[in-house]
Amino acid sequence: MVCIIDEAHLVYEWGSEFRPDFGKPSQLSPILARTATAPKKLIEFLKGNLRIKDPFILVGNLDRPNIFICKSKRRPSSFGAESYNDILLPIAEDIKLKLIDYPLTIVYLPLK
Repeated sequence: MVCIIDEAHLVYEWGSEFRPDFGKPSQLSPILARTATAPKKLIEFLKGNLRIKDPFILVGNLDRPNIFICKSKRRPSSFGAESYNDILLPIAEDIKLKLIDYPLTIVYLPLK
């Protein structure tokens, strides 16, 4: 049987109280444990908890130049929906021009 654990850091975070069975994946003979958020202390915990001897640990560069945060200031809320126009309209126009070539984008708006 092969067991692949994605987000392996959750074995530590959830394994003791929230999901006790999640803390026992070594019973399934794990082959691969993946996470992007494991400091050395957590790696040591996972090696012991998952009973992995001589693991191959790959640490890569997390820098992704195509992923970034752009924070823009909007008009006061008294302008209603218009307060977002300065931010959203240029994005919408760019999407119309580039269509499928527009990069995947997530826009978070704290609407109330």
